[in-house]
Amino acid sequence: MRTTSTRRLGAAAAALGAALLVSLAFGAGAANASTTTSTLTPDQVAALQAKMDTYGVPAAQQDGLIAKIEAGQPLDADTGAAPVSTSTVTIGYENETVERYADGSFAATVTPDPSATSSSHLIQPLATDSITGCTRSTGAGVTVYSGCTVKRDTLQITLSFKVTYHVAAATTQIESIGAQSTVDIQCAGGTCTLNTYKITEKTATSNYKATALLKVYAVGIAGSSSSYPYLQFNLSAGGATSLTHNF
Repeated sequence: MRTTSTRRLGAAAAALGAALLVSLAFGAGAANASTTTSTLTPDQVAALQAKMDTYGVPAAQQDGLIAKIEAGQPLDADTGAAPVSTSTVTIGYENETVERYADGSFAATVTPDPSATSSSHLIQPLATDSITGCTRSTGAGVTVYSGCTVKRDTLQITLSFKVTYHVAAATTQIESIGAQSTVDIQCAGGTCTLNTYKITEKTATSNYKATALLKVYAVGIAGSSSSYPYLQFNLSAGGATSLTHNF
């Protein structure tokens, strides 16, 4: 497992929860929004700057990224462009991977890591709310991972929820997801509301993965476009985990 130390300004992330309450629509909808403009509030700009500082976005690129959001233009992280660098840190029983793009934008994911052998946080993550206390317990041939974070984080949107699952020779299942009150939806530039949050397939088999889905309804700047950004947790029968997302 590769462990890379990267810049972390965790204190700045605390400003995000109160200030980032709106979101930009993504995908094709975001492209349609490129002809509109919107002015972010000072609090929203400050929160975006704090988030960029947390993820080590160079100061010289920060104003340009904010200008893109205000103009309704997609960032490189949202266009399908190839990242210019990728780094991964191990945090207890979770991995945090950060992809960085040419315009300074980024995409970070947090995924449970069944191969980890230590419950202590081996290295501090970029965002303090990625430290989750995911725990592992084993008994009678069953390994349970409890309260683990599933997360996708870009400058424009954050989707995150908790998952508890078990892995065994007989069955591999998602046991539960966190209460709706623990779901984290942070957005910038338009509006977004919760659409779907549920376990969509409880038990993993040789043919199907167990899955849990968080999806939001996003309306772009000036209400000119809409889309459904989502984050899905996937659990294979052998215990491997992965994420599927469209932003």
